[in-house]
Amino acid sequence: MTRWPQPVQSGGCDWVLAPQPAPMVPAPFRAGLFTAAILLSAGCEASRPPLSRAQAISSADSLLLREHEVWGNAIEVQPASTVAVDGQWWQVRYPDAPNGKTRLILVDEDTRWARFAPPEYVARATALHAPRTAAPVRADPGPWILLVQGAASYSAEKRTQAEIDVNTLNTLAQRTGLLPLFGVRAGNDATATIIWGWQGEHGTVRDEKVREWLAARTQYQSSRWVDLTE
Repeated sequence: MTRWPQPVQSGGCDWVLAPQPAPMVPAPFRAGLFTAAILLSAGCEASRPPLSRAQAISSADSLLLREHEVWGNAIEVQPASTVAVDGQWWQVRYPDAPNGKTRLILVDEDTRWARFAPPEYVARATALHAPRTAAPVRADPGPWILLVQGAASYSAEKRTQAEIDVNTLNTLAQRTGLLPLFGVRAGNDATATIIWGWQGEHGTVRDEKVREWLAARTQYQSSRWVDLTE
């Protein structure tokens, strides 16, 4: 960097002194400053707080404002789902359109970037309302149930999240031709496991297409069948 001195007046004329080079910073010191800047930047990024409900609504409302859309106030916000396969998105729901179309905006968990939900997006259901069907869904009776998460389970504190994920799976199943038989099975230690095929008094027949469906459409890749007679 070059420092430019102020003009010096002498005999009615302005004389501009030649620029003087700035003091050189030793190379090791410059390298240390560069390393410190990188560490400081990484520390700031790591300490970024998780996305909150208010921030998700703010990002969604900003998108509507930019696109000159008037949808009213958000009526439901759900955090990023552990079921979705296309990234960690918060779901912000607005009142339905006059033609009955669902209005949703998705907000990225990490970048806070908001987008309109694409037509193929499967809206996540709340934990309070199971998907509605015209009649009770029944499959052929059998001794099998599918542990959707394999050997994993939800802790007792996350039972509500398990119910949300089950409703999301059942909604997706209904829309893609799979029987919506996902449910939550409570363990003796109050943990919760997502299962498929339990029908109140018995399981169902074993069908590998269910595992293929899970692997193709969800994040659950380690599902396994359990024989209830053993």
